[in-house]
Amino acid sequence: DIIRVRPPTAAELEAVFGRWSPATTLTPASPDPAACSPYYISEDMVALLSNERTTVLCTHVEDAKSYNHAILERLAATGAVGSVEPCPLQHDVPARSVAEAGLENWLRDPSFRTIEQVAVGARVVLVENCDLHKGAANGAAGVVTQLSYETRDDGLRQVSGVKVRLTDSGKSLWVGRRTSEYNWFSGVKYSKHALPLTLGWAITAHRSQVRVLLHWAPTALFARF
Repeated sequence: DIIRVRPPTAAELEAVFGRWSPATTLTPASPDPAACSPYYISEDMVALLSNERTTVLCTHVEDAKSYNHAILERLAATGAVGSVEPCPLQHDVPARSVAEAGLENWLRDPSFRTIEQVAVGARVVLVENCDLHKGAANGAAGVVTQLSYETRDDGLRQVSGVKVRLTDSGKSLWVGRRTSEYNWFSGVKYSKHALPLTLGWAITAHRSQVRVLLHWAPTALFARF
């Protein structure tokens, strides 16, 4: 609970994870965190030691995003998940226009989250309510079981929908893009579209739920002060 409201002190971390010493730091020579937890690990070891069942609990959104991408790429390289597919933010704001410059902050708004890449087998978390009858509420975790695609005008194939099997209910649903609109000058309206998902191996303390942490183990804590 402490990490939800403030960074923990060194003493508080030691009370949970034990006191650090060189002998208790994981290295590539001892790559199984479940066999030798709880111990401190270095920052660059987090993604290396994580697998499809690990949860990395972070204090900052940008750290969670960075670890998620690193873990996805590593698991794809080992065949633990499918090939990595792009699913970028889409919008209809003209490139190199006055509108694009004026709407830069709107286009980059971190509260309008978008999953940038995904793969079959990837762990994901919903970032908005999708289907409450199936338990697909904001914060619900699941695993990607299928992808749908569309081809852009330039020939690039990208993900247009993601089928997710929910961890709690076991039910599946297709998650499509959500849309946000902006009223520009003279009645002109622009829109942006993104999948309301985020990769779920690394999550923030704010987004974490006890049932998620209990289902996905072991857990690595990455606190940046």
